[in-house]
Amino acid sequence: MEGDCENGTGTYVEIDGSRYEGQFKNGRFQGDGTIYSGTNVLYSGQFRNGLRHGKGIETVGNSRYEGDFSDNVREGKGKLEISGHVLEGNWIAGQMLGEFTISYANGNQYRGYFQDGAPNGYGIMTYPSGNRFEGQWTDGAKTEGKYFWTNGEYYDGPFDTNGRTGHGSLFFPDGAHYEGEWENDEMDGDGMLIFPDGSKFEGTFKEGKASGFLRFSGEKNDLTLKETSLGDIMQKWKEHFTND
Repeated sequence: MEGDCENGTGTYVEIDGSRYEGQFKNGRFQGDGTIYSGTNVLYSGQFRNGLRHGKGIETVGNSRYEGDFSDNVREGKGKLEISGHVLEGNWIAGQMLGEFTISYANGNQYRGYFQDGAPNGYGIMTYPSGNRFEGQWTDGAKTEGKYFWTNGEYYDGPFDTNGRTGHGSLFFPDGAHYEGEWENDEMDGDGMLIFPDGSKFEGTFKEGKASGFLRFSGEKNDLTLKETSLGDIMQKWKEHFTND
């Protein structure tokens, strides 16, 4: 020990070789101080009754936390930098819990609820492409919500680990939209294309093709289509609409 380690400023060396340099009160770390391991700073900030308490910076391995502490654990607002990711939000009893903003190393950005080490609850993920997802997350995976593309399309419905699934809707920039079944991120099963003028295609979708009936608004005649791509179905409607 060096200096005044009772009520003043001094240096205290632990049995494991780590040391504290800073202020003391009644023989305890109190006020501003720094904990070192060799030449590496483990913690620099405020103390109370021998514990980290108040504002501080903690460095552990490849992680750096800057923010609030209470009775030796992270508690309150803080920012964690780890493996190229930056997480800013609220800590409770040392755990990340509540609203967070996360900038991932791959360029993704998340704003929303965080729990158990991953997005959980409502949140918005923005991707480097400009696409974004708004909705519910479970254990870091999208489960229900809207996915927007930069071309104006958006999907509204459930997701699983393979992408769009179950019953969902896809909206196109020209006003048309699809309502029906999805599997493995593809239209799969019974579905309906609804056009801006009220025309409809109803049929079965599989592997990017559809078979069914295209019913033009105000007419009784149906156009029967077999294994036709989505693009071709929409083109047939546009041609009919243009001819009218």
